[in-house]
Amino acid sequence: MRPNLKFAVAIVTVLLSVTTIFAQMPKGMMPPGMMGQADQSEAVNLPERDRPLVHTLPNGMQFLFVENHSSPMVASIVVVRTGSRNETIELCGATHFLEHLLFNGTETRTQQQLYDDMDFLGGYNNANTTHDHTNFMILLEKSNFTAGLKIQAEMLFHSTLPEDKFAKEKGIVTEEIGMGEDREWNQVEDFYNRVLFEGGPYEWPILGSRQSISNMSREQVWDYYKSNYVPNNMVAMIIGDFHTPDMIETVTEIFGNEQPRTLAERKQYQLYSHRVPAYNAEATYVYQGKATSTYLRYTLFAPTRLYPDYHAFVVLVELLQEYLDEKLKALPELGVTDVSVHHFVDIEFALMNVDLTLKADADYHEARKALENLLFDFQDEAHDPDRILAVVNAIKGEELYNAERPHFYGMLKSADLAQVGPYFLIDYMDRLSEVTPEVVEQSAKYYLNYDHGVTSVYQAVKTEKSADLIAIEGEKLARKTLPNGMTIIVQTDRDNPIFAGHFLFKYRSAYEELLNAKTGSVDFLHRVMEKGPADMPEDEFKATLQRYSARTKFYDMGFIPYDDYYTTAEFSYLRLESLDDYYLPVMEMIAHTLKAPKITEEVIAPIRESVMGMAQRGEGSVSSLGSNLFNDLIYGDHYLAKEIMGTPADVAGYSTDELDQFCTQYCSPQNIILTVLTSHDSETVMEHLEGFFKDWNNISELPQIKSDKPVFEARREEITGGKEQSYLAMGYSFDLIDAADKAPLTIMNSILSDRMQFQLREKEGLAYSLGSSVSFHDDWAVWGARIGTGSQNLARAEEGIIEQVNELQKANLSDDDIVKARNAYLGRLAMRGLTRVNRAYMMGLNELRGQPLDQYNQWMDQLRAVTLSDVQRVMKQYLRADNMTVAIVK
Repeated sequence: MRPNLKFAVAIVTVLLSVTTIFAQMPKGMMPPGMMGQADQSEAVNLPERDRPLVHTLPNGMQFLFVENHSSPMVASIVVVRTGSRNETIELCGATHFLEHLLFNGTETRTQQQLYDDMDFLGGYNNANTTHDHTNFMILLEKSNFTAGLKIQAEMLFHSTLPEDKFAKEKGIVTEEIGMGEDREWNQVEDFYNRVLFEGGPYEWPILGSRQSISNMSREQVWDYYKSNYVPNNMVAMIIGDFHTPDMIETVTEIFGNEQPRTLAERKQYQLYSHRVPAYNAEATYVYQGKATSTYLRYTLFAPTRLYPDYHAFVVLVELLQEYLDEKLKALPELGVTDVSVHHFVDIEFALMNVDLTLKADADYHEARKALENLLFDFQDEAHDPDRILAVVNAIKGEELYNAERPHFYGMLKSADLAQVGPYFLIDYMDRLSEVTPEVVEQSAKYYLNYDHGVTSVYQAVKTEKSADLIAIEGEKLARKTLPNGMTIIVQTDRDNPIFAGHFLFKYRSAYEELLNAKTGSVDFLHRVMEKGPADMPEDEFKATLQRYSARTKFYDMGFIPYDDYYTTAEFSYLRLESLDDYYLPVMEMIAHTLKAPKITEEVIAPIRESVMGMAQRGEGSVSSLGSNLFNDLIYGDHYLAKEIMGTPADVAGYSTDELDQFCTQYCSPQNIILTVLTSHDSETVMEHLEGFFKDWNNISELPQIKSDKPVFEARREEITGGKEQSYLAMGYSFDLIDAADKAPLTIMNSILSDRMQFQLREKEGLAYSLGSSVSFHDDWAVWGARIGTGSQNLARAEEGIIEQVNELQKANLSDDDIVKARNAYLGRLAMRGLTRVNRAYMMGLNELRGQPLDQYNQWMDQLRAVTLSDVQRVMKQYLRADNMTVAIVK
């Protein structure tokens, strides 16, 4: 279970600023050399000739110039003194999100021009975000550096955060968040942060949460950008092959006209010392979760960069790493498999963390006890002066090696620049050289003897797997159709502590028509369900999801590339993910939402306004109009021809009574397939889920769905609206003679689509987005090609698609062509199957279509078995370049 983060241990709250830390410390515990410490603002002598030089522009932007003539390259590292610690809970993730947005266009360059111009210069352009700063770096050959520096300055000060890129970047960041959520270490690190930093921004993820990114408005991010991206909040390092006086003129010209502004007062961060015990008391926080190892973090206070013994502590950490690694691994009974000692530094506080990775069944009590004994013994170790010198030299050598990659070196030093400024770096090597064994020992006795240590343990839960469960696939899966018609399928997969549930609502567009609902009613209803159950405020619903580390998805983000491949006339969905240990309260709340969504005018009014905007944009979108026209021509009266999003007239007509009536039928249990993957026992989970849904009754039986195969007739239709951009779709439906032909048809189409893209986009430049696809429906299929292009290119685009079909039929394909296409397609398919919730989605789709639940694996095997002769056979049998249906919008 989640640890009680209000567990009472120590009493006082310690403000972790330089002064208040020591005011709270017991007498005699002042760090060595702390008395009489120089203030940060104390004058520092300028470096000697040929040494690094610091220069500050009148607008407050500070530069550190480091000449290095070993290679004809120059890097600029600009550090913006804002990071996740500057955010509020509502803006959690804004700093990182903004970092992404700055690559999307400026006042004079589009996103593509930014990329193309830097590529033309042969430059490297990247960025990263941390807790207390954001780092932007470029690296170019010196003759192109000035041009590259202008691009960097334009991004920093004159980005536009284009509205048409905003949703896209939300999707990219959301995917970035998702990449880490299945990783075991991410769960462990989140737990450590909850223990040490509860209630403050260091507890929150730098990337933000799905909820915070989804709710973030462009206006909020724009205000954050304009408040923080100002020259007096930046410090830069220029390092490489240049002449400093000339470079000062360059940066003055490029950056000197940017205007400063008054910065918000820096918030002092608080470390909640209720984590810190009274002397000689044990402070251990334990979380039990599914994991392959047990993880232990032992945390002590440490010096910041402002402390005079900081450099000695850097050496101490290296010595302690070697010492603990050797000693702990020499005791196999402890089960220690990895040791890491690291120094976490903020401008106002610092911590030393000792991280131990233990075998899953190891006794963490014994490991903790051994660690504390070793920390005590280490204080009295005789530190050999030669060993100290060796460590110092090793650190210096690492500095020199890293400096050969100036952009990388700048990234490593960005925290130094952000927290204490460039002068810290100028004398860094000298300060290291001054470290003596006496100061190291003194620091060890002070910091390692401080009894206010905190232990955080992420304990692996023991999961006994029976031989039958492993050997017999059926034992892992529970399946039941409830008396109300709801189908529930639960599969046990013990490799991951994530609960993934996928609710599939059958036949979206068919039931909109049969139940006399307006087009787009399903999409609108899902946006209503996102607000939670009728008797729970939306804020409480969202807060509860966050409390249990859960996330939901009720609809696709249609304007985010690659996010809308679940949007289909065939079904709608609700995707749910939580930690396995929390699935019961989360699933209970979701069940309550499905039974009684918040369908009130107060809720639907703002949704109506938002959806109206999308509908209006859709009416003006040639791709939407073209796709709908093609579907109408190909599918005829079949429900797959129906539009998914409503028109503005539909949206204006959505009423609470109509939505409520439609919801009671479409969202009734008889129309739902729930598929679940979990590490818990499938039968036990099934019992709980049945308890949530068994008393949910249907209002009436749903009408029968008719899905007869449409009769194909080649048709051509054009819509002319005087638009600059046009859309072309062309294709045909055909009978599928043998279901075994689906796999070779898929590989054939993959080859054809790639050839089209290379010829028509890469060589002829007719479009950015184009390609072909083949979709299968029982015993028939549809092949189609689509391209968005300028009106002047329409004739050539249509001609080019037909040419590519004809050329493929004549092509002398090889086995390598098949392997390349097959591997590329399998790679994309494998990516779709990475997450549990996607695998739950695939199970639900297979159940809907009457296919085996492991159809995903079977399909992969069928694709792997495709041969050159298979592709040649289906190409002759099904592929044609004439008698096509053509839809054009221009």
